[in-house]
Amino acid sequence: MALVAEVKDSVAAGFASFPEAVRVCMSRNPQADGAVHVQVAVRDPSDRDVRLGIYQKEQEIIREFERLDFDFEIVSSQEAFDSSLDLTFSRS
Repeated sequence: MALVAEVKDSVAAGFASFPEAVRVCMSRNPQADGAVHVQVAVRDPSDRDVRLGIYQKEQEIIREFERLDFDFEIVSSQEAFDSSLDLTFSRS
């Protein structure tokens, strides 16, 4: 359980430092396939520079928690977030 809290804190802090990230949601526990699902909402998911910045943050998180598998998804901030995920970070 402590690892889950540590991962959530790290994911929230990592994307909070990225201004284009509007909202980040994360699975409560690893999914059936063992992966931790992370959904990152941005205003313009088609912006190449935004996507590259998100990918860099993802790689930092993957390196920090190399024992875990992650499944990252970039979505538009206009989409409703997946209710099966916990809201980890939100920029108001």
